[in-house]
Amino acid sequence: MMKKLSFATSDFDRVNTIAAWDFDRAVNIARWSCILGYLTEEQAWGYIERAADAASHTFQSWKDYFISFAFGRAIAYEGDIYDILWNGKELLTEQDSIWNEFSIKRSGTGNVAFAKV
Repeated sequence: MMKKLSFATSDFDRVNTIAAWDFDRAVNIARWSCILGYLTEEQAWGYIERAADAASHTFQSWKDYFISFAFGRAIAYEGDIYDILWNGKELLTEQDSIWNEFSIKRSGTGNVAFAKV
């Protein structure tokens, strides 16, 4: 994974949690629950905001978030994760990416910049 992404060993050494995988799953479950009518949109946004706040306090950058997510994904599922790596690499490097538009550090404005990897 490190070689595919051209990240430094220090990038991986900085991340010691797979919490991003859990935050991403929480956001998706809230979205799916809203779509299926189990939650109202307001309730779903409440869960999404909690996940975004937790990620904001846990990670220093979207790169750290992505490494944590990729580790969690690799543990949760067998097989090739390179489709996930490619999508994450795009989010980190593309000029108009939401990850480059919004900092992972939330300013309390209610903006949620969680993109599904």
